[in-house]
Amino acid sequence: MLVMNKKYKRRKVYFSLLVIICVLAFLGNLFYPILNVSKSESYIDVGICGAINRPAVYRLQTESSLANLIVRGNGLKLDANVDSIDFNERLLDKRIYHIPYRSNKFDVYRDSIKITKVSSKKVVNEDKEINILYVGYPALYYILTYNKAKRKAVFTFIPYSTVFLNNEFRIIDIFFTLGIGSTVDILMKSLNKKIDYYYIQDKASFVRMIENFGGIEIDVDKDFAAEYRLKEGRQMLNGELCYNYISFIKSAIKV
Repeated sequence: MLVMNKKYKRRKVYFSLLVIICVLAFLGNLFYPILNVSKSESYIDVGICGAINRPAVYRLQTESSLANLIVRGNGLKLDANVDSIDFNERLLDKRIYHIPYRSNKFDVYRDSIKITKVSSKKVVNEDKEINILYVGYPALYYILTYNKAKRKAVFTFIPYSTVFLNNEFRIIDIFFTLGIGSTVDILMKSLNKKIDYYYIQDKASFVRMIENFGGIEIDVDKDFAAEYRLKEGRQMLNGELCYNYISFIKSAIKV
């Protein structure tokens, strides 16, 4: 019974935090230019080549990750070797990053990728149900389902390592290789749910958004407090800790 109560408490805290994040994301889009008018940002120049759709040199904000650079480069090619990619790798100024190609065995995967595009007419939504896909790239994927009739919201966490195609492509690889459109289509087909909206946000913008709003007040439990050397109980967490908190909670909950 104590284990069940602990899991329920974590789910409740996780749900509350994600609701707050959705609200802040909406407000952040409205007020971000005002909140940052007096702040100076530093940038780095980095290049990317190899199995990338648009190889070039890009200017990105300091502390950007390889995931940011891949998105700026219009995503990976189908024959990119995703197994060797660390999407969280921190970018260094004046450096060129090379994305390797797969070996010739990739041909066995090509047909299964081509047939993943599906029509939204083939999926079903319950009456008065809205589904929102949140992509916190590189590795956070979940669907918020809100039933207006029942006034109930449910979060479905999708582990980034989940495989939906008939090959080793994970959801994280689908997003960075095929793009958000195919990611939505594959999820609709696999879950038999229509996705009405999606929201994409990287870690850097997530951290800045939370910082601009002065942090989020979280009831820190014993496990997270021990992991990050914090005190237990309700307290304000900054952007970096909030991002780590989501990752920590989702890894502790088996969905």
